[in-house]
Amino acid sequence: MGPDFSTFGGVDLRNMSTGYPARLVRADAMEPTAALAEQVTRLCNEPRIYDRLFRQGLAGASYPSEKAAEFLERAARGWRERTHFVFFIVRATGSLAGNVEIEAADLDGSEIGLWASERSSGFMTPAVAAVCGVARAAGYRSLYAHVRTDNERSLSVLRRNGFDSAGAVGGGDHWRFVKTLD
Repeated sequence: MGPDFSTFGGVDLRNMSTGYPARLVRADAMEPTAALAEQVTRLCNEPRIYDRLFRQGLAGASYPSEKAAEFLERAARGWRERTHFVFFIVRATGSLAGNVEIEAADLDGSEIGLWASERSSGFMTPAVAAVCGVARAAGYRSLYAHVRTDNERSLSVLRRNGFDSAGAVGGGDHWRFVKTLD
């Protein structure tokens, strides 16, 4: 049996620094419009996100709008097929601030991935806390993350959310962090 997200209707978030509101929503609850794809494209081309996640795979080319549309389709498909679960962080203005993804339906432990706009500092820690709570309620027993050893921002988010270091992986250039949810 897989995770049960049937009671999830979104979670209100507050920016840790400013108190500004946002909401954690299922990716399939947002219409995959051209405007949303443009937001994803813009965010994924921000230097921090692009350098960490896309530069190597795109061989230095810009993150294209077609890739953003594919991401939005994949995110919605994950919810439909119950294989992976992307949650968007949406500001009160309706603009996208970032996302947290539970990357598999394995209740014993799934990897999470995350990224946020450089202009959205302060939202990721409460978003990860919310996803951990939602995952626990859905039946997950643990979550883990792989983070580059030089990615202080993500390392700090995980530590603030009670993830424990489980050592180096990937030839020593990533840390594995684990959080038990019981």
